[in-house]
Amino acid sequence: MVSIGLALAIGTAVFGAVVSLKVWKNVSFAFLSRDIVSIGDLPAYAGFMSQLGVILWFAAATVCIIGAKVLAVQQRFLKFQQFLWFSGLLTILLGLDDAFLLHERFLPNMGIPEKVIMTFYGSIVAAYACRFLHTILSTQYVVLVSALMFFGVSISLDLFPIANIDPYLFEDGAKMVGIIAWFVYFYQTTMTAIRAAAPLES
Repeated sequence: MVSIGLALAIGTAVFGAVVSLKVWKNVSFAFLSRDIVSIGDLPAYAGFMSQLGVILWFAAATVCIIGAKVLAVQQRFLKFQQFLWFSGLLTILLGLDDAFLLHERFLPNMGIPEKVIMTFYGSIVAAYACRFLHTILSTQYVVLVSALMFFGVSISLDLFPIANIDPYLFEDGAKMVGIIAWFVYFYQTTMTAIRAAAPLES
C-alpha cells in the first residue's frame, strides 16, 4: 500500500505540474504530453544522440540508487553507500539539465547567466569530488576522470566557441563520450561493490 500511495503521489505531482505549465504558457495538453519528434513533425532519428544521452544519464542514476539500497544492509559499506546515493542525485541533476536545457535556455530565460549556472555546477562537482575523494580513489577512477575531461572539453567549447569547426560534432560529441564513460564507471563501480558485499549476505 505504501508503494501504491507513493506512485499515486508522484503521478499527481507530475500531472499537477503539467496542468500548471499548460495554464501558465497557454498551450494544449498535447503540446506538453507528446514527444518532440511528433510535435515538430521530424524524422524519427532527429535528436538521436541527445535522446540516448538522457537515457544513459538516468540509467547511471538508477544503477547508483539501486546499488546504494543493496549496500544499505552492510554497515562496512556505509561510506560507499553514501557515495552512490550522492552520485545518483548528482546524475539526476545532470540528466534533468540535459533533458530540459536548464543551463542553456530555461534558467537563462529567467535571468540567470549560463556562466553562473556552469560555475554553480562546477562547484557542486568539486564539493562532491572532495567529499568522496578517498572512496573514488579506491575505484577504477580513471574512467570517471576521463568522463570529466570530456565534459570539460564540451563545456569549454560551449562557453568559448572556436571558429571554423562544427560545434555540434566536437561539443556534443565530447559530451556524449563523457556520458558513456560516466555510465560505464558507475555501472562497473556499483557491480564491484555489490559483488564484494554478496558473500556477507550468504
